[in-house]
Amino acid sequence: MTVRIKSVQSKQKLTKRKQPGAKEHLAAPPPVGGDDDDFAQIAVEEAYDQGEPDQQETEAAELPDSAQLSAAQAAQKPRKKKRRKGNASYQDAQAAAAEVAHSSTEEQARWLWDSYKNAVGESFLEQEALTGDSVVQLSGHGSLEEQVQAAVPDWQQAFCSTSGRSNGLPSCLLISPAALGAIAMIKSFPAFNKACRIAKLFAKHIKVAEQQQYLQQHPLCIAAGTPNRLCKLADIEALQLSQLQLIVLDVQQDAKQRTILDMPETKRDFWAFLSRHCQQRLQTGLTKICLVNRSNK
Repeated sequence: MTVRIKSVQSKQKLTKRKQPGAKEHLAAPPPVGGDDDDFAQIAVEEAYDQGEPDQQETEAAELPDSAQLSAAQAAQKPRKKKRRKGNASYQDAQAAAAEVAHSSTEEQARWLWDSYKNAVGESFLEQEALTGDSVVQLSGHGSLEEQVQAAVPDWQQAFCSTSGRSNGLPSCLLISPAALGAIAMIKSFPAFNKACRIAKLFAKHIKVAEQQQYLQQHPLCIAAGTPNRLCKLADIEALQLSQLQLIVLDVQQDAKQRTILDMPETKRDFWAFLSRHCQQRLQTGLTKICLVNRSNK
C-alpha cells in the first residue's frame, strides 16, 4: 500500500512539473476502468484544469479595465460641459456686440461701460460719462451718412462748413481699429468728404509730425483715425477737441469676432483717449458717441 501511495505522489510531482507548459502537453485522460494510478492521474489533471480559469482571470486583470476607462471618460464630461458653457457665453457676448449698434441708447451705454470695465478695470472714467444720454442711436435706414444726417440736425454747419473754424478743431471723429477701417469709414461719408476734406489721422505711411503740421495749418470738420494716433495727437495738443460734437465709433467685428473694444492693441488706447480728452464733454452732453457696424448697416 505504501508503494502505491509513493507511486501516486511521484506521478503527481511529474504532472505538476509539466503544469507551467501549455495545456496541450498534458496527457489525455485514460479510459474508464483503469487502476488506482490512472484515477489518481485523472484527479491531478482535473485539479489542473480547474486552476486554469484563475490563471486566465489573472491575465485578463492585467489588461486595461474598460470600466476604468469609462469612469475616466465620465470624469471628463463635466469639463467638456464647462468649456461648452464658456464658449456659449463668449458666443452670446459676440452676438450682442454684432447687434449693439442697433440697440437702444441705454443698452449701448451699458455695453460701453462693461467694455470699459473689462478692458481697464479702473475707475478714472466716471460712469456718468457713459449713459444713455451720451449715446446717439441711428435709425438703421439708408446709408451711414444719411443716418448721421438724420441724427444731427445741424450737420451742414457742423460737418460741412469751415467758415469761422479754427485749425485742428474737428466737430466729428470717425474712429476705427485700423487704418483700412478708417479709410472705409471715410468712403462711407462721400458728401461730407466732398464738402470738407476729412483728415486722415492714422499711422499708415503718415508720421505724427506730418499730421501735427497739417492740423496746425488747416481747419477741418471731420477727422478719421485710430485710437493710438488720435491719443498721441491730442496729447501734444495738435488735435483740439473743444468743439467735438460726435464720435462715430466703428464696432465692426474682425475675423476673430472682436470689436475695437475687444482687441488688446486698441481697447486701452481708446479708453485712454476718451478719459483724457473727452470725458468732461461727454459728462456735460456736449459730445456724444454713435456706434456703427459697417457690416450690417
